[in-house]
Amino acid sequence: RWGCLIPQMLASYYFVRFLFLMSLKGKLGNPILKFMGGITFEFYLIHGLFVELLVYTCMDLGKPVWYLQNVPLLIPLVFVLSLPSALVFKGVMKVILRLFGGKTLRKA
Repeated sequence: RWGCLIPQMLASYYFVRFLFLMSLKGKLGNPILKFMGGITFEFYLIHGLFVELLVYTCMDLGKPVWYLQNVPLLIPLVFVLSLPSALVFKGVMKVILRLFGGKTLRKA
């Protein structure tokens, strides 16, 4: 057993170390990631609402009200509904902060 464990541990260690070093060399980024980075907090706050609504609507304690033929469809559906809601939520928060004299967070 030790004959297999030690090489597996070493291979895992060097693989993680290799990935870490590669992540230091390059920077990932594109317009979509930048856009989503601007609404991450609002998206995090609002997506749970749609997960709860769709799960309870689709799977109402054993008797589905609205049957999903393809359960992985739930993920894109939550994303599509959460994205505009997060944008609206962010806009409403900006207006509220402006009305009450609060300071908005600077982009990093």
